[in-house]
Amino acid sequence: MQCSFTVKRKEFLSALIQFKKVVKYVKSKGTNLEVTIIDGGLTLNIPGGEQTIQAQTKGSAKFVIKLWYIIDILTSYDMDVLNCLLTEDTLKISNTLFNVYTTFFEDDSILRSINLPVNYSHVDLYRLNASGKYTQKEIEFNELAEKIEDSILKIKLDTEKVSLILSAYGFSKNEITEIIMNKLKEGIPS
Repeated sequence: MQCSFTVKRKEFLSALIQFKKVVKYVKSKGTNLEVTIIDGGLTLNIPGGEQTIQAQTKGSAKFVIKLWYIIDILTSYDMDVLNCLLTEDTLKISNTLFNVYTTFFEDDSILRSINLPVNYSHVDLYRLNASGKYTQKEIEFNELAEKIEDSILKIKLDTEKVSLILSAYGFSKNEITEIIMNKLKEGIPS
């Protein structure tokens, strides 16, 4: 499968630089950019932000690349218009190939971007997972599966620590777990 798009380099780069300002001190170079190719445009998404830019497109797909990497790539070009071809795990800009994580789709089932704050925490990831709002495929596509597992483990370990400390005051592990789980459930989006 393949998908193509043609976009103005300055417009694409300008949108990405705005994202770079948002994440400069928060997630640094680990921030993923999710690009959704839709009819007539590109939807650009990072945790805490989304922008849409116009593009000539053929096909529908989504790909993920590190934000800082794509900015470096686009900065290195001097042409006004970029012709891009997306194939399985590869983005071709002009005559240069880059590795990306891709998904092609026939319907809109994977079009949703995951909504997280720019400085998301382990609690945000736990609540996102507990909401059941996103499919496992969407979570994996956005490279959040391992982070969600880590957040669940952190909550378990923190619960153990708190239980140990508060056991001296007569609190049981079950009571502490119930308090923490109730608090976590309060913020789960419906």
